[in-house]
This record gives sequence, C-alpha cells and structure tokens, in this order.
Amino acid sequence: MVIIGLKDGKLSQFVTANDSFLILLGCDSICDLFQLHPGEMIAPENGSEMVKKVEKAHKQRTVLTETVLVRRNRTRIHAEIHMSLVPERAETFLLCVVRDISERKWIEAHLRLPQIIGSGLLSEQLTVERLTQYVSGTELSIEHFEERSLVHFTASEDIMRIRKKLRECAKEGNVTEFIFSTLVKNVRRRRKAIICPFYRADGQFRHFAFVLLEVRDEAAPTVPPALKLQMLMIDRQMSLLELSRMTGISKTTLSKLRNGKINKPHAYTKSLVARALGVEESDIWDDALHTL
Repeated sequence: MVIIGLKDGKLSQFVTANDSFLILLGCDSICDLFQLHPGEMIAPENGSEMVKKVEKAHKQRTVLTETVLVRRNRTRIHAEIHMSLVPERAETFLLCVVRDISERKWIEAHLRLPQIIGSGLLSEQLTVERLTQYVSGTELSIEHFEERSLVHFTASEDIMRIRKKLRECAKEGNVTEFIFSTLVKNVRRRRKAIICPFYRADGQFRHFAFVLLEVRDEAAPTVPPALKLQMLMIDRQMSLLELSRMTGISKTTLSKLRNGKINKPHAYTKSLVARALGVEESDIWDDALHTL
C-alpha cells in the first residue's frame, strides 16, 4: 500500500507506504522512497495511460488497473493497482493497493500454446505452490498436487536432471524447458515443462512459474513466430518502445510482427529483433529462407 499526493490532478509525491510496497519497489527505507518521484516508478511507455487512470479516479473515486512498474534497480514487474481517491481539505491523495502479477502475466502469455494442460508456481524447494489445470482427464485432475514436492509425481529417473535444470534456471535467470515423465497411480505420461524464475527486488529468488504441455507421438504443432515473439518479449519484460529503440525498427512494424500481420519479415529485420532479444533467428522464425 502506498499513498501518493496529487497536484493539479497529477502524481506529485510519495506521502507514505507500508513495508510490503517498499520491498516490492526495492527501497531499503521510506527515506529511499521519498527521494523518488511517483512518476519514476511507472514504465515510460505506460506513463500516458497512468495519467488517464488518475483522471478517471477523480471522476469515479476508485479505479482498478494494470501497469508496469520500474524498481529502483531498474528491473520491471507487472502490477495490478487499485486506486482510491482520498480528498482532504488542503489537498487530494491517491491510496494505491499494489499487487505484483508478473507471474500471472507470464503464464497468460503462454496459454495460447498448443496442448497446454496446466500451469502454476513452484518453490525453490520444488514444492508446488499453486496449480491450475486446463484439461480434464489428465493426472492433474487425478490428484491434488499443491503443497506437494515435485518428487511426488515425477518419474524417479528424471528427478536429478530436473533439479539440475532448475538450479541453473534460478542462477542464470533464463527461461528453460524440458521433457519429463509424470508417474501417478502407476500411469506414466510424457510432459513438457516451460519454466521461468522470478525474483524479489533485492535479487533473492522467489519462485518459478511454469506451464505444462502434453507430449504426443506425432509431430508437435508449429508455434507461430508472432506468438514466439510475444513470449520472448514478456520473458525479457521488454516493451515495444524498448525493442524499437534497440533495433531502430518502428513501433508500427514491430506491432505488426508481434500480431502476426507480417509473416515474412526482411532478413535484416529478423537479425535486429533476434539480437535485441538475445536469441537466434531460428528461435523465432523456423524458415531458413529470408525475404530480401
């Protein structure tokens, strides 16, 4: 929770905040927070939208919105903000209840993947903190996995390999994926896991977010380049504006790429986008031939 003073209807200064908000933003004390202007915590590309939400709060008294916050260490998080106007005699304040929804946004970005059966959160000790199933009739609907260790439903021959993969994932901060076998009530099934680590503002590991996909014998469906691009941008918390600045490609062109309206981008465009995202061109575009 944070209270922000308003001047001429705009964010003016931090008034007070609880410990949870200080930790969320990466401030060691309330004094650290007071050194910042409230506008600094809003990602630049979300600034104009936040101005509109504050104006809306003046009319409706309360507004629920989502935005991207910039921590003191310049890392970004997706946040849900419940804003309530608190009018006083001398000035007006904005009471904001802020919730980190970065994991939820990451999972939502992967829900369009073919053959997805579930998603959730996994602790550093590899205990399932939360699990959501999307398909009935799988092992996820047979047993309750929340608050149980990964060992509980993973084939024994895969456990050591998964532990190693997740240690590397947490250390390097990169999204990882692997195929493994679940073993529930003597029924073995092959699954693909995509895992993303999340951290607190001080850099301490918080937990993994994951999605589970069904693995079939037939060839896996092709994931469209536009969807791959969307997921990579979310994995790296990169906005269209940032990608445009890094590549020199217009936001309009990048938006069309991300929405699948440009299916065969130029070779140079592919190279710039892939380099900015830190991947190979083939990680986004499967075709070996480029248009010139």
